[in-house]
Amino acid sequence: MMKTKLFLFSIFIVGLISGYLIHTNTSDEFFKKFIPFFHTMSEQELKELQEIKEQIEKEGRIKQEKDNFTDFIMSRNRWISRESAEKITHLIFQYSEKYDVDRVLVLAIIGKESAYKKWTRGRLGEIGLMQIHKYVWLYDTENVINLKYVGIVNKEKDLWDEERNIESGVYILDRSRDVCMNWLKRNLLKERGYENVKQCMITRYNTHLNFPYYTDVINIISEYKTFIVAK
Repeated sequence: MMKTKLFLFSIFIVGLISGYLIHTNTSDEFFKKFIPFFHTMSEQELKELQEIKEQIEKEGRIKQEKDNFTDFIMSRNRWISRESAEKITHLIFQYSEKYDVDRVLVLAIIGKESAYKKWTRGRLGEIGLMQIHKYVWLYDTENVINLKYVGIVNKEKDLWDEERNIESGVYILDRSRDVCMNWLKRNLLKERGYENVKQCMITRYNTHLNFPYYTDVINIISEYKTFIVAK
């Protein structure tokens, strides 16, 4: 009976909090307004309700960040539709979480590599949003961590698909980070020409020592931060 009561009450509370969040972006006002309802709840029930509140607030923050990503993409590529920008945003979040890579970094690298234009082809045959170097990451049979071996893509045309392209790029960043962390542990990072792991990780994505590339990516990250403050 108690579990049923808590379940039904939780649904009611979630509905009210969600409605308030739409208008106020915070559940604090809700809890202040409806605090008399909570006096009859047990400590466990209040704890569970607090967890619901925190989850709703987290989801609200993620939704806002996704909207920021989408708006930033559209501000840098005026030809892209909102639907396409939202798809890129969704894939950035999905694969950044899968590989535990900073999603703002992924957003910036796509901006640098292709300006969020999915059909971009580089002068050395790089493909798509994240400009995947096919000769390094697909056709190099000596590369034991290439995209085909790990099952992300099967053939070159797969790299034109936004999802496969973004997963490929984030995977490459993840592998680059592993190399840079290994160099750091062995005190080889500075010897290789890098000041820190982030610089190493970003620069290696470009496949060669190219510090202007690193600077450009960092500048895009700064532009994004300025953009969301100005919204």
